[in-house]
Amino acid sequence: MPRLTNEQYLYQRNRLRVSWQRRKGAPFASLSANDQLYLYAYFAPTVEATDKEAIAYRKEMSERFPSLPQQAGRAYKRVFPYLDPERSGPVLPEKRARKARGKVVIRATRHRDPDAQKTTRALLYLIESETRKRQPD
Repeated sequence: MPRLTNEQYLYQRNRLRVSWQRRKGAPFASLSANDQLYLYAYFAPTVEATDKEAIAYRKEMSERFPSLPQQAGRAYKRVFPYLDPERSGPVLPEKRARKARGKVVIRATRHRDPDAQKTTRALLYLIESETRKRQPD
């Protein structure tokens, strides 16, 4: 089985990184949560690093988690068709319109570092809505 060279690794990492930045992570929504985790753990597409730093990171992760390169490689094969900006794939719209009928599909995109501000807003909204439900009219 062919091994991934450093040049191939950097190329794939760059494609994931560019896709993450330009398409707001939309291609990642086509993957399971575990596949997203494998890509983040092995390629670190959300982290800005020089080529030397990226290769050192790859080496460290490969030593710590020997099966990670294979898992990430499989995940990369699944996300590869959606990395092309010309190809339509999973799209994460800013806002969704309500439809009277139809199947609703929700896809999650895992972020390496959670956004504390968004999490706080979501929790505050949840608390406010629960408080409103419990108040008598």
